Amino acid sequence: MFFTLVVTLLIAFIINVPIGFALAIAALVSLVASGTAPIGIIPLKMVAGVNSFPLLAIPLFHAGWSDNGARWNFPPYCPSC
Repeated sequence: MFFTLVVTLLIAFIINVPIGFALAIAALVSLVASGTAPIGIIPLKMVAGVNSFPLLAIPLFHAGWSDNGARWNFPPYCPSC
């Protein structure tokens, strides 16, 4: 299983697949090759892992905060900014 994961990841890196997609593809290929989990369970586990409020709050907090950290970074159509 580990060998399949590493080989798939290296192949994906060699053909210039973005890192996030390469990790997802390598994990999926490794799970399918191991045969321990049914194919229908894999998308359910992926969605359950992403469906987490703390994981969602981190990028939203980072996107809303300005570069200098002094005030919120509102869109330019905000008249009070």
